[in-house]
Amino acid sequence: MRKNFHLFLCLSLLCFLVSCTKEEDLTPPVETAMKVFASWLQNDLHTSTTVSERVRLYITGQPEYFFGSTETLLDANGVATTSPYWYRLNGSLANKELAVPTYNINTQDWLRKPIDTRAPYWTVPYFDSGGGEIWMRTYSVPIIIGNKVVAVATTDLAVKKP
Repeated sequence: MRKNFHLFLCLSLLCFLVSCTKEEDLTPPVETAMKVFASWLQNDLHTSTTVSERVRLYITGQPEYFFGSTETLLDANGVATTSPYWYRLNGSLANKELAVPTYNINTQDWLRKPIDTRAPYWTVPYFDSGGGEIWMRTYSVPIIIGNKVVAVATTDLAVKKP
């Protein structure tokens, strides 16, 4: 676990050093950071009590243009059980739980597509009502253990209203 965490921190620093000016230029650093984060999660399975701290550590180590992140844990039926969301708010980090009835997490494209396709997924721009409360794009990566999607990890980028 310690070796993976050090690799994660090194790649996080690398992503921080990349300066991007166009929205499309932001996708490669997000995909690289998420690949490392997902690998770390897959190799060191966690519980509902440890997931929030891991998401907080991940988003803390990312550049400011990484707006927010969650890792949604799934039950045996692919239904979200917990989804701690950490995001940037007024120069600091805030968090909230997304696996609540008012958010309808199990119908969100950012969650459903990677579960159903078992592949990473970029959303189209959308307003995240109940989550980050901004216009964003989300990159989601399924966490697969054995032959089962056990979680979905995400990174959000703030975007202009289309």
